[in-house]
Amino acid sequence: MEKRKNFLKGNLSSSLIGSFFFIGINISSNVRKLEASIIGTMSSKKNSPIVLYKSVSFDLPEEISQTYDELNRILRVKELYDDTGEDKENVLSKYISSTTKKTFAAREEEEFFSSLAKLSNLRAMISVVQEEAVSELLKDWDSSKDSVVTVAISDPGFWLFSYNWDKRPVYFSLSDSYALSQKTGFNVVDSLIPNNPALDRHGLLLFPYWILLGNFDRGKLVVDLGNSARWFFIPPSGNNYEMKENLYYSNVIPCGSILDVLTKQATKGESSIDIGGKLSVQGRCDFELLEFWRKGIEANCRIGDNFCDKDNSPSYLLNEMFYLERLSRYSRKVSSVDALCSAVHMISERIIDSIRVKEQFYADLAYDVILTGAARQNGLLYSKLSTVLAPQGAHSLDEYGGYNGDSFDSVALAVLGLLFTIGTSVFLYKNDTLENVTVGRLTYGSEGARRRMATFLEQS
Repeated sequence: MEKRKNFLKGNLSSSLIGSFFFIGINISSNVRKLEASIIGTMSSKKNSPIVLYKSVSFDLPEEISQTYDELNRILRVKELYDDTGEDKENVLSKYISSTTKKTFAAREEEEFFSSLAKLSNLRAMISVVQEEAVSELLKDWDSSKDSVVTVAISDPGFWLFSYNWDKRPVYFSLSDSYALSQKTGFNVVDSLIPNNPALDRHGLLLFPYWILLGNFDRGKLVVDLGNSARWFFIPPSGNNYEMKENLYYSNVIPCGSILDVLTKQATKGESSIDIGGKLSVQGRCDFELLEFWRKGIEANCRIGDNFCDKDNSPSYLLNEMFYLERLSRYSRKVSSVDALCSAVHMISERIIDSIRVKEQFYADLAYDVILTGAARQNGLLYSKLSTVLAPQGAHSLDEYGGYNGDSFDSVALAVLGLLFTIGTSVFLYKNDTLENVTVGRLTYGSEGARRRMATFLEQS
């Protein structure tokens, strides 16, 4: 596959003529935000340029977030999955505290089924906001509505398990592809992320990241400070397709999610964002608390577990509740600002250590360091990371094609939808290797949408 040149043309109506459009809609991992982007291309040729036209990002309604949190406490037990054949009690003792274990053990299986009605309502609400996102992207673009080929969607979903049946996981998406296709009349592509509870869904986005950022002379070390901190290495590709072997991805630690909670505590609910890190720098780092957190991580992250390989943190260590629970069990009282300052130190330490472990992986390549994500607004965190990782200065995503860090995942998702449409397999990052996979499931929106896809595929 040849590299695709990509560039930003804004909302120039002249650039819309003859283009086919692909939309990506991504729900954040904590179901607090939705981001959506629309890209265009002139044909299905693999070297046809990709144009980013518009991106939007907004907070989801509180009712959606609250319903998700309620279901999450009941349904989302994918970290409990273990294929060793051990009984439930042994599995529970490995992964969760004794208090949580008692709660889970007392939960009857019918409680799972009674929650499906709430899950159905949640899916209906999400399909409404997804439709609104599509409308916002296409607002004032009447001619483009007849040229949208696919809408690619992704969300964290739930993994449901039955210990009384075959002990295998069943994935339930938060998105209703059929409802969205009927509401919009567009083809919808879902299941772009393999249904495997051991895989992080962002690992598959690495390949479109490379398509979007790889066509520069220097590599990119992208540190994404979102709800969880993750980092990618995007090698420069040029015309050398084999450079894909230098792609790397790691999901490290909760970041924005825990900082937001601690900031809200420090401001007594007035704000959840520590702009500039002004609160963080007022606190004192409690190094004994850091060590207490470290011991909790080490005790729960065992090499070889299904959800804890040697590079990526398991799902429960990417949840801020793990760290907040540890904080509540700490031997002495810690002020809110001290806890916030300590959390910044912990996050930066974990990110830097994770990157340094893999330094030999990209040491011979020239690269820029990009800090992105909402938590980069925390000045203390930004300073600690940039000082160590980018002494010559950190960059932002908008320097490389005008991409917005708040919506970059949706751009990558739109690219995945395009790759699915033209039948191109992608590379999934897993356990230090790139696996060639074909993913995706198509729901036709209408007969017209079906013909539109066929017309696009003829433009080769």
